[in-house]
Amino acid sequence: MKKIILILVSLFMIFGCIEYESKDVADKNRIFKSDNNFYVYYNGKFIEIPKGTYIANDKKIENYYIKKIVNKSELLNDLNKYFPDKIEYVTKGEKPKESIKLPVITSDGKTYIDSVKLEKLLVELPTRVAQNDKENIVAEEKPVSLEGKKIEILNANGIDGFASSLGDALMAKFKIVYNAENYTQEENYSYIINNKLDDNAANELLSSLSIKYIKKMKPGQIKPDADLVIITGKDTETGFKTEIMSAAENSAITEKLKAYTPVFTKADKYKDIDLKKLTGIQINYNPEDYYTAYKLGKLLNTTNLVEDASLKDSIIILTKD
Repeated sequence: MKKIILILVSLFMIFGCIEYESKDVADKNRIFKSDNNFYVYYNGKFIEIPKGTYIANDKKIENYYIKKIVNKSELLNDLNKYFPDKIEYVTKGEKPKESIKLPVITSDGKTYIDSVKLEKLLVELPTRVAQNDKENIVAEEKPVSLEGKKIEILNANGIDGFASSLGDALMAKFKIVYNAENYTQEENYSYIINNKLDDNAANELLSSLSIKYIKKMKPGQIKPDADLVIITGKDTETGFKTEIMSAAENSAITEKLKAYTPVFTKADKYKDIDLKKLTGIQINYNPEDYYTAYKLGKLLNTTNLVEDASLKDSIIILTKD
């Protein structure tokens, strides 16, 4: 009898908990099961996870549940590779009246989460922000107007008509005025010179560009009368390195950044940072690579950008997961 009790106690220690009552954490990001269906409540929306979906390579969603006991720590750890704002609780709950289907893909007869489509879906949802950050919310959500701003576009990628096509697209979207010319030489990188725009306006314009590798140049160096100058490079053969350092064996953000061909490194520490204790994602960048870091931050839904002047033509992304 004593042996049976010890086994039961061990199971509770390993698997963590019986679900919370959903009313206790109704407004928190959570996962719950209802009638053999699984739902995530995330930033105000319900997302249904189809039964049979693999959350990890070898584990379906239902495999985390053993009767009423849930392998909480493992379930949340695996789920949070896909949800930037983190799922915090495993709860009880009733089937929601409305829910969004989790994007999935099928490979070799198995159903997996489609991380690329899920990322796009989550971008459209509101971002959860701490209560003491309300002033920042107002600042971030304040509309940015670029109407009438003068943008110089200098083509350095050798593609005829590229600068004019880009200018037409920016004019249609932001009502800017532009001048298009060829740059003095071809460049692999693109460059932005922000002469007069505030950071929010420059970032808004930057977000609309499909260019990946952008260097920051000092104001006033070229076309000082323009509000902002864009030098459009080839965006190839830059030699720029995007490295992901994680305490886990692999990281879901590798797939999100595949266009940047990131290098993955498993590590416990980066300088004096303990990756196992790191909360969220941190992007370390050289100041001249701010715009590249900003675009990576948008893809990863993080604003935690940290300057590191020791980096050269590289960005290091730190994550626990």
